[in-house]
Amino acid sequence: PVPFTPEELKRLLVQAESMRSADGVLLLSLGAFAGMRQSEISRLRLCDILDDGLWRDTINLSSEITKTSRRRSVEVTLQMKKWIGRFSGFMSPGKWMELCRGHKEGILVSTTNTNRLLREIAEKAGVKWKANGLRKGFISADAEINGVTHAARQAGNTEGVSESHYKALFSKKQAEQWFSIFPG
Repeated sequence: PVPFTPEELKRLLVQAESMRSADGVLLLSLGAFAGMRQSEISRLRLCDILDDGLWRDTINLSSEITKTSRRRSVEVTLQMKKWIGRFSGFMSPGKWMELCRGHKEGILVSTTNTNRLLREIAEKAGVKWKANGLRKGFISADAEINGVTHAARQAGNTEGVSESHYKALFSKKQAEQWFSIFPG
């Protein structure tokens, strides 16, 4: 598995922001800072991340959302809050309120073709798209900073998978760089 580098991730996020792509920022930040799969993000509802308009400390993924059909909770990081905070600014107040009230089932990502959107962002950012590169980067960085057990729990993997597939893909310095990417 080949993760995005911290520099590539920053370029992707900045490009999505410059395109004013709420879906792009959501997909990139939840993949990069929570290790969520694109399919999981596409099934998230606003109520999964907000409670009365305030951030939850964890995102609770139901068995209907996860690939493995097992519930898991993902910690909400400061990076996620900052990047996704940009999300609300990319929509009209009416659209944001519509989502907050739970219309259209409150699904966060409106784009039906997430792969096409992410590839477009990557192309415009001058970054080669890497399948699952966000998730791989997150798990690698998290394993380096917080240990394999934490990374496995966050990503919904076994420790064995996290150890054999993701550990040591990043140095400690790269892991620290990954988790220090904030909007400018």
